[in-house]
Amino acid sequence: MNKYSQTNTPWPQRECSARAVDCESIPASHRRVLVRAAQVMTMTRAQGTIAQGGVLVGLEAGKPPVIEAVGRADELLARYDLPVIDGKDALLIPGLINCHTHLELSHLADRTCPGKGFTPWAVSLHPLMQEPVPPEAMRHALARMRETGTVLAADMSGYQAPLLAALLEDDPLPDVFFLVQRMGFAPPKGASLRPYAFARGLEDRYLPVHRFSYAGHALYSTHPATLQQTKRWCETHNLPFALHLAESLDEVALLRDGSGPLTAALKGSGLLPAWFAPVGKTPVAYAHELGLLGPRTLAVHCVHVDAQDVALLAATGTSVCLCPGSNACIGVGAPPVRALYEAGVTLCLGTDGLSSNNDLDLLHELHLVRQHLPCLDVEQGLRMVTTNAARILGVAADYGSLEPGKKACMALLNGLCDRS
Repeated sequence: MNKYSQTNTPWPQRECSARAVDCESIPASHRRVLVRAAQVMTMTRAQGTIAQGGVLVGLEAGKPPVIEAVGRADELLARYDLPVIDGKDALLIPGLINCHTHLELSHLADRTCPGKGFTPWAVSLHPLMQEPVPPEAMRHALARMRETGTVLAADMSGYQAPLLAALLEDDPLPDVFFLVQRMGFAPPKGASLRPYAFARGLEDRYLPVHRFSYAGHALYSTHPATLQQTKRWCETHNLPFALHLAESLDEVALLRDGSGPLTAALKGSGLLPAWFAPVGKTPVAYAHELGLLGPRTLAVHCVHVDAQDVALLAATGTSVCLCPGSNACIGVGAPPVRALYEAGVTLCLGTDGLSSNNDLDLLHELHLVRQHLPCLDVEQGLRMVTTNAARILGVAADYGSLEPGKKACMALLNGLCDRS
């Protein structure tokens, strides 16, 4: 894992807060606005962290605000007469990127079975997923992300994705990267990968702007041929392939020898087909056998992985999205953060959905990660939710760092303290 040199930037405590910068509130008639702060962490090697820095943002009606220049605030103000968004003592950083969530489950907060393990949680979730989704729940979740500094969310979407897209018409911040997940043990029909009528409009609209891809749900819920077909499609289109992987010991037992509560629950509900047979492998090893790992793969969770699994993830260039808040809420354990980090696996963070987490705050997830990796420097930690995340999703041309030409998607981080 590439590391920036450490700076004197203090590590944010749990009590700190982040919020997205709203450049669009400035009338486009001004043409430009300066966002300044005590420090600007650009997440670039060229400029690093700038004391008393500023970001010059260009405004044009009908278009997203764009970064024009980054430097010392006084030097930029000397060149231009423009309005200022003053972050004062805050740290200005690239807007945060949530690499895994389920926004269509936002109405299920506090309604599932927490703390008792994966299968009890999944069994409690299943009947609730048949309920209508109130738009207000998704709207509130988007607002909460914005309030905590998130500017882009990778949403593992289902049938409610068109509703989410409609909400974005009214308020486009945060942006959403739609990952339409495929699940079910019916084999794929033909070579075409436009399997869901509800997703075709989303694909036509968001694929050209690099905010759409297909995803696999999980090894325990999806036909292997469907997962392989989806992975090939993502490779062909140079897009990320996301997959829930090794989230629980129940999943491990199902694949290893067909034992455990998840096997019993899926068989009892008729969701596990009669032809299913355990493969005698770990989830990571089986995913590798199916050809699902690789540089375009985003393996979500990876809580229960052994040393061989970690080595496989590193050797194949597979990225891992850690969701420690969700893991703790469900009660599946904690991911081996140190082992993955030291093996060189590229890491990013996700909150998962409100059906399995108490909040959508990425700073809280980063706080939990640092509990397992206290030596993590602030820049290294923030890379997980900025540059790493942007690169994994294939959106680094617009997000992840503060550079001219990129979208002016930024966040102000307040409440810093000395690094412990």
